[in-house]
Amino acid sequence: MTFYKPIIMDNRRTPLIIYPEFGIETVLKENGEPILDRNEISAIKNYISNLIGTESAGPAGRMTIDWSQKCYMVSFLWENSGELFYDFWKMHYGWDSGPLAFPFIIGNNHQSLDKIYENNKNIGIGSGNTLIVLGQEEIHRRKIENEISKHYLNLTEEGLRDNVNKEYFDENNRPEVPFELVSDESFYIFKE
Repeated sequence: MTFYKPIIMDNRRTPLIIYPEFGIETVLKENGEPILDRNEISAIKNYISNLIGTESAGPAGRMTIDWSQKCYMVSFLWENSGELFYDFWKMHYGWDSGPLAFPFIIGNNHQSLDKIYENNKNIGIGSGNTLIVLGQEEIHRRKIENEISKHYLNLTEEGLRDNVNKEYFDENNRPEVPFELVSDESFYIFKE
């Protein structure tokens, strides 16, 4: 599993880091068109916003997320047997050992994890590659946090988090991940 260059987006002021897998563009709608068009600049952002919803109550059939908690998400969009899946880890701030992670998986029909397992017992959340990327993301976040803590000694916890977020959620400042796992190639291509 190799991922395109990660995409950063906000959903209700919650930062999301999205790693799209090579091949997700081959998953088709019933009419034969791709679910995610590489020529449409907002294809992934629109898909994710529709998938997880934007309201705390969430529209029927969509995942319900409590957006009131201070968190961010590291996520992976991948394909399996012609279906699109979205794994994400909701990372909550406020723990001495680092963010507390809550993993979720959603199928392309907005199925929850229970329904996905009912249909396919071999689907799991993440793989070795996603765990490596998650680990590199946390190492990267901690390096930024340590550097900011050294330069700004009197920051409140919230002030520290705000300063870390400015640097951590910069698309041009991503962690070092082995090239065979994460490419420099963007998911998006543009017609001239």
